[in-house]
Amino acid sequence: LRLVEPNDPLHDDLRAAACAAARVVDRSVVQVLDVLDFEGTLVIVTEWVDAIPLEQLLTTAMTPEQSVEVTRRVAEAIGHIHAAGITHGRIRPACVMIDTEGEVRLRGHMIDARIYGIDPGNDPAAADIAGLGAIMTACLTGRWPGDTPTALPTVPIVAGKRAAPSQLRADLPPRLDSFAIRCMAAVPGPTTLRRATPLPPPRAPSTRSPERTKGQARCGALIATAAHGRHKRSTLR
Repeated sequence: LRLVEPNDPLHDDLRAAACAAARVVDRSVVQVLDVLDFEGTLVIVTEWVDAIPLEQLLTTAMTPEQSVEVTRRVAEAIGHIHAAGITHGRIRPACVMIDTEGEVRLRGHMIDARIYGIDPGNDPAAADIAGLGAIMTACLTGRWPGDTPTALPTVPIVAGKRAAPSQLRADLPPRLDSFAIRCMAAVPGPTTLRRATPLPPPRAPSTRSPERTKGQARCGALIATAAHGRHKRSTLR
């Protein structure tokens, strides 16, 4: 449960965000089950998930195969969110949940960005694309490439830019570097790597139509590129 007091300045915004988030009904996304009023207090009821946040699992880096698989599943969740006409807006290792069977689920869509702000940048659709590259980097290196702190150590800055995954780990195929860099270039910043051709930021999905969005299509295309050529589906156990 999340309780929001009547005098909280975010009360109305969070109600709208929670109601929008409740439109997403897919196993890959932790669902908002109900939005209630109790004597003026907003009550947001979300699904209970018996899983561990990614940031707690990354005491060591994952294999490239596991990293691709986690990122692929996060991309699928983002695709379902975008298809509902909304965004996540703040993808971080704390909102990627993995259970003992290896199932990956994404939580906090719409709501986290309303509470803590869109990150990175101020376009939530572009932030979702950049978040995929950041999750891939975190899985590959055990470090977070964003400027906003998480529980993970940050990717170091080399010659004024964040280090690429291959600069921190020698056994990575070039396509994974390219994937992470292209995704994060959706929200360019002073320390953003630009070795690969930047991906144009997608337009924010329409709130009027649940049709497939350009951002969703870009998610799918990018993750397919990253996964191309891997020999078998990995296990996350």
